[in-house]
Amino acid sequence: MNHLPVCMVLLPMFTAVMCLWLGEATRSPFTQRWTGLLGMSLLLGLSVWMLSLSADGQVFVYRLGNWPAPFAITLVVDRLSATMVALTVVLALVVLLAAWGGDDTRGPYFHPLVHLQVMGLCGAFMTGDLFNLFVFFEILLIASYALLVYGGGPARVRATLHYVVLNLVGSALFLLSVGLLYGTLGTLNMADMAAKVATATSADVPLIRAAAGLLLVVFGLKAAIVPMSLWLPSTYEAATTPVSAFFAIMTKVGIYGIIRVFIPLFGPEQPGVGGVAEPWVGGLGLVTLLVGTLGTLAATDLKNTVSFLIVVSVGLQAISLGQFTEAGLAAAIFYIVHSTFLTAGLFLMAGAIIHQRGELGGRLSAGPVVHQGRALAVLFLIAAMSVVGLPPLSGFISKALILSATPSEMRPAVWGIILSTSFLLLVQLARVGSVLFWNVLAREPKGCPPGPNASLGPAIFLMSASLLIALFAGPIDAFTREAAASVYDRETMIERVLRSRSDSKAPNGLSEGGDARVRRPGEEDTP
Repeated sequence: MNHLPVCMVLLPMFTAVMCLWLGEATRSPFTQRWTGLLGMSLLLGLSVWMLSLSADGQVFVYRLGNWPAPFAITLVVDRLSATMVALTVVLALVVLLAAWGGDDTRGPYFHPLVHLQVMGLCGAFMTGDLFNLFVFFEILLIASYALLVYGGGPARVRATLHYVVLNLVGSALFLLSVGLLYGTLGTLNMADMAAKVATATSADVPLIRAAAGLLLVVFGLKAAIVPMSLWLPSTYEAATTPVSAFFAIMTKVGIYGIIRVFIPLFGPEQPGVGGVAEPWVGGLGLVTLLVGTLGTLAATDLKNTVSFLIVVSVGLQAISLGQFTEAGLAAAIFYIVHSTFLTAGLFLMAGAIIHQRGELGGRLSAGPVVHQGRALAVLFLIAAMSVVGLPPLSGFISKALILSATPSEMRPAVWGIILSTSFLLLVQLARVGSVLFWNVLAREPKGCPPGPNASLGPAIFLMSASLLIALFAGPIDAFTREAAASVYDRETMIERVLRSRSDSKAPNGLSEGGDARVRRPGEEDTP
């Protein structure tokens, strides 16, 4: 392996610059579209390559500038980070194609902003340093601010203002927690922190726990876990359809942050500082699931309904992750892959429906027959079945994995809430479907633009992922279990990242430990 990890950050940055330059030079969306498509396609190839390299358990550590850890800016690629990067790039490519219908022409900078956000997301998923996680968070957030307000209008400006203020508060708390941890541990390299947290003095434990609590608030805000989820429905509803679909990956950044920080650094087995998040994540996940379901029942607009379904998915991820077991984490990773494609596809499908209903838009009231009613109705049926968790789609498998991973003493509460909310979602989505496709009026929709909407094809592609995930559920489940095991294998990760200084002389800034398999507990090293 060579400079592949850093290329996943540099390539979208270079593509964003090229799109910006060509857009200013030509004043034509054509050049930006094809430049962005070429850059994202190349990035997709690199992400698939990186995922295939990590699939057999290899952990790659890339130290920028060939500085030794923990002083280097370190990128760490394992199964989980490679999966999240590939997921981001696939979603971004689909969103770029969906925006070709005209959403990318509402302003001059759509394509550069998407690539800058991809740069921040890829960096956040690969970084091995807590401060650089903050830096990549800021990069993706700045791009998301501009994408959210893209196209203008009072609703978008209002939603963007709320979104910016909340995230500025979150960034301040993040920086404060980083300062506390650096002051007590003397390092921000996450592998080095995991090693030092275990030997922290009793005087440092209160400060470390306070910093960990602040981080939990920050990641909970990013993930939209109740009570920090009130910003999400109005924000996602106000954005343009491709931006809403792309934001389906944004809440996963907060969940990913909890995985990377609160399992290796502050896991339940860490003496003194362990178990900071354990009493909160699972319980708040149950509350988030209930709030998202009630919001879905009360929604009167199609995009608002899909936005609350995002909150529902966050709750299920938090419930599974909050068990802090390998089985729970594996189920959460499986659900992340499923829900990212599903919710992004739901937003694109909602955009196509709104396009076909003309002036009525996404209001859930009786309207005219839409031009592509059969295709959209079938698509909606597949999406609703997957959201509720009906077989044979991926929603059923992902919920079954979460239920089976639940410890026996928690099953009455967890199973009861998940199954009851699934029934309520079934009722609501059946009502929405009947309003959109059954209770229709025999007249043409007013204000409906001619021709099919560009979101329909990308929506079909994302919805088909639910079928593919179900078809290959066995290999995907095995992969997610191995990914979860590697996250919990703290000692191997520390050893790979903090290998002796002599390894910093390895070519290409890649540690020699990078090409070694993750050692499973009890497994002997092989030459």
